[in-house]
Amino acid sequence: MKICWDNLDSMELTEYGFKNLKNYRIYQEYDSCSHCGEPFLGEHRSDTYCSLSCANTQSSINRYIGKKIGSLTVIEYIEKGLWLYKCDCGVEVVR
Repeated sequence: MKICWDNLDSMELTEYGFKNLKNYRIYQEYDSCSHCGEPFLGEHRSDTYCSLSCANTQSSINRYIGKKIGSLTVIEYIEKGLWLYKCDCGVEVVR
């Protein structure tokens, strides 16, 4: 969760971290998001991204690389919806 006044208004600082007064969850402050570098509040130690938009950038791309779709295998993400595929016959295709 990104740190902003709207999020902090519904929280109180306790000895364990920031307690959300709406759902009573405890959040810890982390130094930097793995994607944008901003400090953020996270629920678990394994949280590395401040928001879903930061998490979906690189991790969603990596999830598809190496996957087989029919006779095509995803090789790499090029840009804005363009992917490089390799066919079983050895031909590389950009779609």
